[in-house]
Amino acid sequence: MTVSGKWFVFGSALSVGAGFLGGTMFGRRTAPATMVSFGRTYRVSSDIFIDSDALKYLESRADESIPGSRWTGLRFADRWMFLELFHTGQLFPGQQGPVYALRSTGKAPRSIGASAAAANDAASRHILQDLERFGLLLDGGRWGGWHALELMTIAAQQDKEKR
Repeated sequence: MTVSGKWFVFGSALSVGAGFLGGTMFGRRTAPATMVSFGRTYRVSSDIFIDSDALKYLESRADESIPGSRWTGLRFADRWMFLELFHTGQLFPGQQGPVYALRSTGKAPRSIGASAAAANDAASRHILQDLERFGLLLDGGRWGGWHALELMTIAAQQDKEKR
């Protein structure tokens, strides 16, 4: 075997060994069962809502926060997320505090521009989906419409009364 053949065998063995160690050390892991989430998201039709715990978590992680009495603006890098105070009472199961609605593109102010607002709103939906995927926000429920949520709430109340 020539010197170049020896280096080839040595380099191949080294590469396989490094790949094995890297795969075992940095492999994909699932989130631990004891991991704490920081709030809940809810979906009714195509609308996304978050509770106040989720808003507090997002505010603490945002690069900039503009709180308001009705609208709250959060900036993450170059994208803005706008949340509107939707209701202060209990609407969803497991909800903590008031519930906030993620702005949909149709409600964007004209000063922002429709294309910029659409990009921000799409990015906001992706941010919330990623936080759910990572286990930082819990999926509190999905309903096809308000009527389906109402029926589920009535059924839960009736079940509670029977016990």
